[in-house]
Amino acid sequence: MDPEAIFDNIFLELLPEPMDLLFDEGLDLEELGRSVISEVCGRPWYIAIRLIYLVRDSWNVLGADMLRRGIRPTDYSISGWLDVALLTLLHHVKRDDQTSLMSQLEMPPFDEVQQVQKELEMTHEQFLALMR
Repeated sequence: MDPEAIFDNIFLELLPEPMDLLFDEGLDLEELGRSVISEVCGRPWYIAIRLIYLVRDSWNVLGADMLRRGIRPTDYSISGWLDVALLTLLHHVKRDDQTSLMSQLEMPPFDEVQQVQKELEMTHEQFLALMR
């Protein structure tokens, strides 16, 4: 292998052209956006979005607490910062309400539940094949 080889553009060359992506009718931009949010935030997209809204709505308390503790957003990845924000949020919620908050935060949207149910559905023959 050539020690002087430059691989900077190898991944860019594998990607389709942006204009091709825009006109690809099979491409679901909403699903793509959700996948990007999930990947960047390190958690399912619906949890990330709900958590961001919770932090925003509680920013007057959470922001001050995080600043007091020296937590700067530029020191963390988005995923890491959301982890710290969640722990800070839980610190300000009564212990009895923490489980309820986490349940509401982690509840998948109805369309996600339906998709999982469809993926889990099987025919009678498939069920019998599993039983053998």
